[in-house]
Amino acid sequence: MQIYTKRSRLKTRHAFTLIELLTVIAIIGILAAIIIPTVSKVRKTAKKAQCVARMRQWGNAIALQVNDSKSKVILGYAKDPVDSSKYILDTYFNSGGNTVIEESSGKVTDNKSATKAFWGCPTGINGGNTLTASQYAFVVPIGASRTATMILGQSVSNSYSVTDASSPSKLILMVEVKNGANNLDVANTGAIQTALEGGNGVRSMQTSDGYVRHGGTANALFLDGHVSALSLSDTDYTNADAKVALDRYFSLR
Repeated sequence: MQIYTKRSRLKTRHAFTLIELLTVIAIIGILAAIIIPTVSKVRKTAKKAQCVARMRQWGNAIALQVNDSKSKVILGYAKDPVDSSKYILDTYFNSGGNTVIEESSGKVTDNKSATKAFWGCPTGINGGNTLTASQYAFVVPIGASRTATMILGQSVSNSYSVTDASSPSKLILMVEVKNGANNLDVANTGAIQTALEGGNGVRSMQTSDGYVRHGGTANALFLDGHVSALSLSDTDYTNADAKVALDRYFSLR
């Protein structure tokens, strides 16, 4: 009979069996498969929320500008006539004109122009594009008068009066587009479909590889200050139902 002493028992080594190791690996793989898509979805949701927040900041800034210019809306990223390195709307952002922005490379840069930090959605910063090019476009609606106006003592061309809009809650003031468009000039093209599907239009952003944001939707800021998402079908001008809404979204009347 073999006798095991306390000393020999202490020297006994226990290890996982192959089955146990494979089970642990399988469990880790299952958890990773569940967690990774969830994390990605959370990030996209966070970026969409940030995009909406930025557009609302634009709405607040423009509302202050409209008040100072006696109901006139600027039709683009108008620069200060006195200091061309600044934009008229810089004054109306809480950043005070010294905002830190994140480029596609992850580099953090001090930017003297406050509006540049709010030019686009963080989801759209890819493919080498940064916020040095706008991704939010001012809409120049059909019926816009394009008159000059005084803002902060400076004359700024190309504006229209909010009093000309028959329904502020249905008139788009600013919309997400493909990188590089300062405005979506519907009035100048004379055709909503042309403006939407142009090289830097709304549908161009939604269908062009690398620019699809928010699951194929584009956020839009309306004249009354609310933000809504336009889907690919919402911007399809060949669809009769969508056309009715789009005629309203991009026209003062």
